[in-house]
Amino acid sequence: MPRDLLTRRAFVANAFLADPTGDAVTQANGNYIASRDKSEQIIVRVTQTAAAAKTITIKKGVNPPALAAGQGDFVSAPLAQNAVGWYGPFTSSRFLQDNGQILIDYEAGFTGSATYFVLPKTT
Repeated sequence: MPRDLLTRRAFVANAFLADPTGDAVTQANGNYIASRDKSEQIIVRVTQTAAAAKTITIKKGVNPPALAAGQGDFVSAPLAQNAVGWYGPFTSSRFLQDNGQILIDYEAGFTGSATYFVLPKTT
């Protein structure tokens, strides 16, 4: 089964962003982030509603294009029921796949929602 795309939310420098509703987690096949730019800084917010604590994994990328892929996957600490976890910032230089996606996997039984935020580039 193909992965489901998470909605992109962008922080804008010196501006306001209301807390958006996340996309439903697809535990069976995971989600993905469509990276638009190799220098993006990405933050992932996850709400976990399963009865037992669960983890998420941001999958390591493929080199090339992810030159830092050798650092491996990111695996979160277990997130308790009804807890919200904020993870990152992640860079596509470590997690970008050769098809331009960043992949998120969820531990078996994980339920909840997820969204990701892109930090603005600074000069």
